[in-house]
Amino acid sequence: MMHRSPKGIWGWVFILSLAGFGILVSASAAAAPTPPPSGTSEKADRVWIPLPVPSVEEVLTEAHRAPEAVEVAIAQWAERTAAPMLKALQELQAEGRIEGFRLRPDLFAIEVWGASSQTLRSLPLPPGVPLVSSSDVPSCVTAGAKAVRDQFQALSIAPTQSTLQSAGVSIQATNPSIDVYAPPWSSYTYVTGRTDPRIPVILRVYRGGRKIVEQTTTSDSNGNYSFYPPYLGSTCGGTSGYAWTLRPKDVVEVSADGRTAQTVVAPLKAWANPQTDQVAGQTEPGRSVEAVLQLLNPDLCSITPITRTGGTDGAGNFTISFPEDFDGQAKGWVYARDGNGNSTFVDVSAFHLEARLGGDYFYGILPPETPFTAALWRGGTVISSTTRTTSGSGSFFVSWYPDRMQPGDVISVTGPGVTLQMTVTSLQLSFDRVANQISGVTAPNHRIRGWFYKATSYPVANTCAYEFVCQGTTSDANGHFSMSTPLDLERGDEVNIRIIDRDGNIQYLWRYVPILIIEHPQRSGYSTGLSGYWGDPSATVVTITLKAPDNSVKGQSTVSPSGWGGEFWASFYSATPGDRVEVTDGRTTEQTTIYTLTARLDGGTGQLRGQASAARVVAYLRDYRRDSLYWGSEWASYSNFCAEGNIAGGSFTLSFPNAQAGGMDQADFWVFDSDGHAATFGLIWDSTPWPGIYLYRPLSAFTVWASWEGRVWGVVESRPIAGSIPVTITVQRGASVLTTTIASASPMFDRNLGISLQVGDRLQIQTGDGDAADLTVPSLTVGRDSTNQRITGSGPANDWVQAFVVRWTSSPQDIRGRTVRTGTDGAYAADFAGGFWDDCSPIRMDHTCVRGRVDYINAQGHTVSRSEPPPPPVSADDYEPDDEWGQARFYTGIQAHTFHTITDTDWISFTVPASDVGVPYLIRIFDTGWGVYGDIELYRNPNESPVNSWWFYGNRDLWWTPEASGTYYLKIRAGYSGAHCDARYRLLILPARGRIFLPLIMRNY
Repeated sequence: MMHRSPKGIWGWVFILSLAGFGILVSASAAAAPTPPPSGTSEKADRVWIPLPVPSVEEVLTEAHRAPEAVEVAIAQWAERTAAPMLKALQELQAEGRIEGFRLRPDLFAIEVWGASSQTLRSLPLPPGVPLVSSSDVPSCVTAGAKAVRDQFQALSIAPTQSTLQSAGVSIQATNPSIDVYAPPWSSYTYVTGRTDPRIPVILRVYRGGRKIVEQTTTSDSNGNYSFYPPYLGSTCGGTSGYAWTLRPKDVVEVSADGRTAQTVVAPLKAWANPQTDQVAGQTEPGRSVEAVLQLLNPDLCSITPITRTGGTDGAGNFTISFPEDFDGQAKGWVYARDGNGNSTFVDVSAFHLEARLGGDYFYGILPPETPFTAALWRGGTVISSTTRTTSGSGSFFVSWYPDRMQPGDVISVTGPGVTLQMTVTSLQLSFDRVANQISGVTAPNHRIRGWFYKATSYPVANTCAYEFVCQGTTSDANGHFSMSTPLDLERGDEVNIRIIDRDGNIQYLWRYVPILIIEHPQRSGYSTGLSGYWGDPSATVVTITLKAPDNSVKGQSTVSPSGWGGEFWASFYSATPGDRVEVTDGRTTEQTTIYTLTARLDGGTGQLRGQASAARVVAYLRDYRRDSLYWGSEWASYSNFCAEGNIAGGSFTLSFPNAQAGGMDQADFWVFDSDGHAATFGLIWDSTPWPGIYLYRPLSAFTVWASWEGRVWGVVESRPIAGSIPVTITVQRGASVLTTTIASASPMFDRNLGISLQVGDRLQIQTGDGDAADLTVPSLTVGRDSTNQRITGSGPANDWVQAFVVRWTSSPQDIRGRTVRTGTDGAYAADFAGGFWDDCSPIRMDHTCVRGRVDYINAQGHTVSRSEPPPPPVSADDYEPDDEWGQARFYTGIQAHTFHTITDTDWISFTVPASDVGVPYLIRIFDTGWGVYGDIELYRNPNESPVNSWWFYGNRDLWWTPEASGTYYLKIRAGYSGAHCDARYRLLILPARGRIFLPLIMRNY
């Protein structure tokens, strides 16, 4: 279990301590990517945390947040998803367990350096998120990022029937009609069309005459249907990550009500040039082409779709001119129709640039497969430049700049026949909650578009009702603008600002209506936290003051609002109820009072209860479901339920209708004072004894896990945690009580009963604060079918079990799961064929470190688990003992070693002849087992300092050039990664004479 240090609930990138004031303040680590410290690449590999790919429904919802900017939507999704992990990473960095980290929206991942995957397994990882160790960006990360971008691009401006009808597009050809979205080189494709309302629709896809896809859906009340490919949760093995991807020449067949239509997927690429007002591209010769552009209206929130048609030449090229003038804001679709009117279509975006204000990267749209040069100018001087070629889809993403872009900088992109240029501007912003208005100052005579959103997710939820609205205006000659919204603006509500120049280039930023969120300590003796979100991006610093009820100052400091949304964090050692927090940037001041707060999520009643001196409360329940896992994950899936209400008499009680509240459920909640500032409990970040389960929510319901080996673990969580709560555990077998023991929960308890459980045993758990669980051990077996790559066994008949394949080191390191339903005889089989581990190696049931596990979760959310015995550790290798330099074994060829103890040390000697002085030597560590890491030191004289040293995690090639002949010694230490089933590596030492690698023939001179 990882307990929090007394530093507080978040941890920090840097810490400023003001003696005598009792206040700590920090800047957000998520503000922007920070280059790794110098020398890091030689010291440690990176660990990459790919963020989970959202579902179709989530993308469609998120696309509303930035429908005109795919990268904005991706960046916002990345920030929201990564927020708990970024805060936990800050604590790891403050504790010295990692060197650094940064959010990489371009890769839809978090990059961590100076850490092992094992260290990061205690992070609050979202379901299905792997940890990938690699010094370079792994292919699975880049492929995953591409899959995300393709999906957002495909769905963010997905054509609607109403849009196409108003554009005069041929939307009903055959019945059923077929439109295939299939951009070149895209990993995300889908099929949509129309037929009769509310009838079954079947999709079949044939490739080379072989059926590769069959799916069924039902058309909606208007006759529309869509088929989207499921995301498989891994880009390992060179796949797109999706269950299917359509390619040119595939035959798409759709059947509905006895009628069948077919179309052949055509090759199609297209682009829109605002400098010539033309849409051009290439497709299959003989197809008719229909181009639809959505042109932004003067209100900046509505569009007018315009359709123009054209044909192709003998090579399939087409050029369609638009008499309407359009700029870089134009977006739309191009349809290549077959003889029946069915189509292959792609989206198009006019050439333009986009950049986040204060950011250090930009991206844009150019023709596909086009060379270009992108430069950042400052004061007439190029401070950064890159030359690249656009992808097949036409979008590009420029790497991080060494410096943040500043107002007045000029971004320029030049390619064949196209030149794009944008001047970086600034933004000052203020909020008027009474008038429901924002106002600001930016570049003069620029179009300003604002999307306003009610707060229903990160960083705070102030309502259960999701609402959003768009408003538009234009800055005056001095750059001033104001914008009113019909939404009732409350603290925590979000506005996405788009500043659009005359060419349609965009600079964007999102901010929250200023809010202070007091984060009460989970336990006594811990500090009180503050999450602040400042609305004005021009505020470079804010002053934070902690005042006692008598108005005396208890602490004060300044910090820079940073992060993607103006976030800053602080921690107060000496805060007590009644104290007041004031934050000011010199123009605007916000304040809130710290008051007593209690809360409890009662799984028995399904209610959230507590006390607070506040006005309102809003809560989101994560209702975990036992009948499904996230695909390939060890995490149970869940449904979200929201409840809100007023606080009366200092107490609140919220219920969640239709939820199945109970064990494993967790909740986020916020209480709001009369001025709209919020309070909650800081996130607990505790690892648990149970693989795959971490606590990082303010509240969890009472939950019990029991293993077949007699280990009982659970969580008892009322907030705040005052001391420990006694937990009485009784095991009854038949009419006899086998054992009764008392554990202590604070908030977790963990007890080995000293007996193995049997079918029919009854576990009764009673807590000192009124929670209880009654758990009967079901019939449960688990085994591996290596031939068919399955986990098999038995469980309760006609019920759900969760089967896992577990990859061990010294503990379960990597887990993949499937939810399966048992048969009438209780038998189950979970297929893992074709699956991959986090490092993209294939799952193999016959590996020495692989074991099976099965869980049964009862209706109350409590779990019984059975696992195969853990694999034994490796034995000593043939070179032992070689733990001291005097025992060093002489190198005569490739050596196979093990780390048979936690800190095993291997010494190897070799001789460099005089002819090899100045010749590069390769020292290769390869065929390393899972989770193997350590240190390598090279000595000329073991009694002196090493001549070189390295750090390795997994396979590594090290180069060294000897300056003198003689005997050298290698010292290879396990680094606490030994004594497990796969603690092994192989060693190669090889001189590189000229350009040819020759075998190293050693003699002991």
